[in-house]
Amino acid sequence: MFPDSRCVELILSLYACLIIVHYSPLPVVLRHLPYLKSLPPPDTLLTPLQFTPSQLEAFRRTNIYGATRDRQECWITEWNTCQTFVHAVNPDCAERYTWDK
Repeated sequence: MFPDSRCVELILSLYACLIIVHYSPLPVVLRHLPYLKSLPPPDTLLTPLQFTPSQLEAFRRTNIYGATRDRQECWITEWNTCQTFVHAVNPDCAERYTWDK
């Protein structure tokens, strides 16, 4: 039995996050290192999901505000699911797997 596509997405996202959290610098033996290196650093992301609360508030009466809040809730739910899983397997690793990393 194969997991559903949403489960696969979570597993792959968790894997990428754990690689980034655990290794610094990233080991060159990773086959997906070029992809990880292509991701922009967090301080350069300019999507509504990275807005400060006051920046997002400027969009309160627009579709962007509601869509961003919905997406934030999904991300937080997914992060909590992954955090619980990681903590059950390795509490020390879970301590380093934080929302901002």
